[in-house]
Amino acid sequence: MNIYLFVSGGSKTNAILKGLSSEIEDIENLYNHRKIKTKVVGKISWSPVPGIHFFDIPAEAYEPYMQVIRIRLKNKLKLYRGKGGLFE
Repeated sequence: MNIYLFVSGGSKTNAILKGLSSEIEDIENLYNHRKIKTKVVGKISWSPVPGIHFFDIPAEAYEPYMQVIRIRLKNKLKLYRGKGGLFE
C-alpha cells in the first residue's frame, strides 16, 4: 500500500510524520525518484505509541513548489489513535 506526503517546496525543511503505526518498506521522492532515508525518534520498545518519522530530503532534490513523497507500507495503513506522552 502507498501513501503520499505533500511537503511545501519552499520550506527547505525535513518532513515529519507522526502517528504512523504501519511498518515502512521504502520512501521515494517523486520529483527525482530517489530513495529517502527515515529516522524514527521517540519510540519506546514497550509502548504502543509509535515514534516520529523524520525524512531527510536533500537540498538538490527539492522541487520549488511542492515535494511529493511516496511512502510504501509493508502492510495496510494503521494509524495510532490513542494518547501519547508521559502525562495523559
